[in-house]
Amino acid sequence: MIFSSWCFYFGILLKVANLIIKFAKKILRKKTENLDDDEQNGQARKDDKVKLDKLLSLNKITKIAEKKLKNSQAKEFSLEQELGVTYWEVNVKHGSKEKEVKINAITGKILNTEND
Repeated sequence: MIFSSWCFYFGILLKVANLIIKFAKKILRKKTENLDDDEQNGQARKDDKVKLDKLLSLNKITKIAEKKLKNSQAKEFSLEQELGVTYWEVNVKHGSKEKEVKINAITGKILNTEND
């Protein structure tokens, strides 16, 4: 009697475990995404790398930002990358206001200036 009860419950447990595995496989299939050809070969990852040897120095970036906004002082710097463009985000104190200047980290071109 005990053995048959145990076998009955073990059978139920196996069925539940199989259902869980089946459900997990379904979820994994839905979550799996095919890589583009360039991602499969690692090209996208290579393109996203920041080329540190090409970056302008913080000294030059500071001068560019402070020249753009006369009588200002650069306070904070953040290196960002978006759509393949690496740029410095520079927070500048301009009088009583804070401004943000985005500067291409390689060419030094000012991309954007906005109030912070």
